[in-house]
Amino acid sequence: MDDNEIINNSNKKIFETLIKDLQLNYNVVLGSDGLDIIKIALRHEKNYNQIVKAIFTDENMDYFNGSDAIRFIRNLEKTKNYQKTKIVSMTCHEDNKIIENIIKIGADCVMSKPLTKNMLLNTFKKIGLVGNNYLDFKSKI
Repeated sequence: MDDNEIINNSNKKIFETLIKDLQLNYNVVLGSDGLDIIKIALRHEKNYNQIVKAIFTDENMDYFNGSDAIRFIRNLEKTKNYQKTKIVSMTCHEDNKIIENIIKIGADCVMSKPLTKNMLLNTFKKIGLVGNNYLDFKSKI
């Protein structure tokens, strides 16, 4: 198992644990690279706005990086006249120019890695997946 697979599994576990803890009715679908994210979006194209609630990308992915995947998804939404889905980019970059570029391309927000449940909860609040009435997890971590 390479490092990316270990990190992907760890991030998926954080997502699934938070969704379970918050008792949300969401499924996590994990793509292993940028091409997978695009395939997942296309696979759900018929019911895109009903099924896809949010897309989380990693800026450093094989085949298509996160920015390329965001461009593709935003173009798909525009071409098909879909409602915009919330897109969150995850990155280890701290350079403001890179982060500003990711937002300019079409991400709704950018999360720094490594992920924590509290960081993810705040992002869920920011993009509207949960209301602000959910408490943070600082006391539980």
